[in-house]
Amino acid sequence: MPNPAIAPSAMRLCLINTFHLTRNAKKNRHSVVELGYVARGAIALHTDSKRLECPTHSLFLIPPRLSHRESLDHCESAFLLYAQIDGFDWGAPHPTVVRLSARHPIKALLFSLVEEQAHPGPDSAPFLRHSLELLRLQVLRAMALPRASPSPNPRLLLKRIRDIIDNRFMESAFGVAALSRELGISARSVELAVKAEAQSTPSELILDSRLTHAEGLLRETNHRLREIARKCGFADEGYFIRRFRQSRGATPIAWRKRFALGERPPP
Repeated sequence: MPNPAIAPSAMRLCLINTFHLTRNAKKNRHSVVELGYVARGAIALHTDSKRLECPTHSLFLIPPRLSHRESLDHCESAFLLYAQIDGFDWGAPHPTVVRLSARHPIKALLFSLVEEQAHPGPDSAPFLRHSLELLRLQVLRAMALPRASPSPNPRLLLKRIRDIIDNRFMESAFGVAALSRELGISARSVELAVKAEAQSTPSELILDSRLTHAEGLLRETNHRLREIARKCGFADEGYFIRRFRQSRGATPIAWRKRFALGERPPP
């Protein structure tokens, strides 16, 4: 059997696009290889025999004619780059998930393929042919990388944690498990970093982000509490009211009446 890293290429790009997954997909299968990159959010791949998690910045490959479906993994939506490629050989007969860094060149390569497919030019054919071969080699290289990674710098990790929370606090299903999946490290590592650098817990950071955003909506809008709760990631209005009162010392309605004219709340 020829080595897939040096085998002659006869690939053909059948489809490539970006899309938002907002609900669990139905079971499907295709006659060509499916390749996807999870740019935001997280999904899971389900076959008849296994479930594979695909966190943010992961690449998944599905062999031809394999029955499967995609589902959201503890998030409200996911943004993917998706391609169907005939003749794409990555040397494995089963579904494969490869976790990548946020700046891995595969991401930029897929975006360039999307752009070229949408706006083809006179040299599109050789461009696509060479880009597909480069993509295959990048996938093989990524699969060969060691899985272990050095311990992250706690200060830089805390900044990344805060950035993710700021972008995802409005998702009611977002919590420590989803945060650790997006970071690609264990929940314990996340907890230790937050404790060391912020003397807090990840759950408290998420809650404070939601409550801070709720304060702004209470001051600056006339939204009902139910809508504010939803926009800030609380599962229901009652839970929002309880946590707000525990943290801010007043119910949201009382807080709004006191500070609705733009006064700054006391420290």
